[in-house]
Amino acid sequence: MTKPYKSKNAGVPYFLTFTVVEWVNIFTKPIYFQLLWDSLQYCRREKGLRLHAFVFMTNHMHLIASAGRDDIPLWSIIRDFKKFTAQKIIQYIKNKENRDWILPVLHIAGRQSGVNVQYQFWIHDDGAVELHSDHFLRQKMNYLHENPVRAGIVDDAAQYCWSSARLYERDNTELIDLLE
Repeated sequence: MTKPYKSKNAGVPYFLTFTVVEWVNIFTKPIYFQLLWDSLQYCRREKGLRLHAFVFMTNHMHLIASAGRDDIPLWSIIRDFKKFTAQKIIQYIKNKENRDWILPVLHIAGRQSGVNVQYQFWIHDDGAVELHSDHFLRQKMNYLHENPVRAGIVDDAAQYCWSSARLYERDNTELIDLLE
C-alpha cells in the first residue's frame, strides 16, 4: 500500500530519504549516479525544485529540498522523480547489467506493494521531515554530508563527488540552491 507523501508545505525545506527496496546496492556504477543527478537537475529547471543538499549512496539517497513554485508541490516533484528514475534504472539493468538477481527482488517487492504489478524500485515513503528551524536544518545537512564518511568511503565529506559537501565548500550556486 502506498504511504502518503509528507512533503506538503510549499517553500519549506524538507529532509528526504529515498531508499531502494530491500536496501539493494544498485548504485554501484557512475552511470546510476549520473542518472539521478541529471534527473534532479531536470526537476530544478523544469519543475522548480530547489535542491539545497544531496548525497547519493549505494542503496539510498538523501536530499534537502523544497518546492520553488506554488503550482508544483514538492510531493509531486518527488513522485515524478522517483517514477522516472525507477523506470530508467530498471531499463538499464534489463539491457546492460549482468546482475540477474536484482530484477526478481524488485519484482517480488512490486507484487507485494499492491501498487506496481511489475517492479518496485523505491520504497514508497518519501521519508520527508520538515526542517522547521536553522538548528534542525544544519543537523540534517551535517548528517547528510557525513554519510560517506560514516560509511568509510572517504575521510572528508568534501572528497565525495556525489554529495553537495564540496559545493558548499566552494560556494557553488550553479548546481544547487545554497542555504543562507
